[in-house]
Amino acid sequence: MCIGDLIWLGLIQGLTEFFPVSSTAHIALVSSWLGINMSSVPFMSAVSQLGPMMALVVYALSNHWISPKVTGCTYQRTFMLLIVGSIPLGIIGLVASSWIGSLYNLYLIAGSLFVFSGVMFVVEYYSKKNRPLLTFTVFDGLYIGLAQVLALMPGVSRLGATLVMALLLGFTRRVSLRFCLLLGIPAIAGTGLFQIVQGTRQVPWSYIATSTAISFAISYSIISFAVSLFEERGLKPFVVYRMFVAAILLLVLMK
Repeated sequence: MCIGDLIWLGLIQGLTEFFPVSSTAHIALVSSWLGINMSSVPFMSAVSQLGPMMALVVYALSNHWISPKVTGCTYQRTFMLLIVGSIPLGIIGLVASSWIGSLYNLYLIAGSLFVFSGVMFVVEYYSKKNRPLLTFTVFDGLYIGLAQVLALMPGVSRLGATLVMALLLGFTRRVSLRFCLLLGIPAIAGTGLFQIVQGTRQVPWSYIATSTAISFAISYSIISFAVSLFEERGLKPFVVYRMFVAAILLLVLMK
């Protein structure tokens, strides 16, 4: 794996992380185009996510996403909900870490993009979207955390899976998006650090730092647009886009 590969992947990660379109599917597609072995995709995807994670932390803090004056919830309650929501992925991710890499198959990714796009379409049109943040319970956090486990299947999208569950529970788009984005911080940090510990012998730290810096800059520059687009349009634009990416993947596989 060369520095050019990680630059490309940092760029793709930064552009896709804050949209429910599966950044992993995009990295798999670009990896296929660059001739990178698919066994390297889990590592590259996890490492490239560290940049967007840091961008999200900076953005959330600067916009007071967890401030009690804005949310109506104490810091302690907010952190508790995020911890509860992170438990399912933490447990299942560790247990399944030895075989998750086998799921990084372009056929499975294309299928996941198609199938979950249908789920997103149905939920967008039939969910109520009227619950405020103050009605958020520990069980709601747990249900959304369980949905996050679906992201272990490449092509589903971590953000997409959690947004679908939050909308199914009736939360507004604004509440759903903010909680689901914040829930990704511990998930991304844990996965990225785990992969770095496992893979630093093959990839120099300078390469990792370069990819992370690129994905940070790109993702921070578009996060405001991503938030506005979802709050105004919901999941509809992303359903169309996911179907388009799935079609491209199928065309690649047919060659």
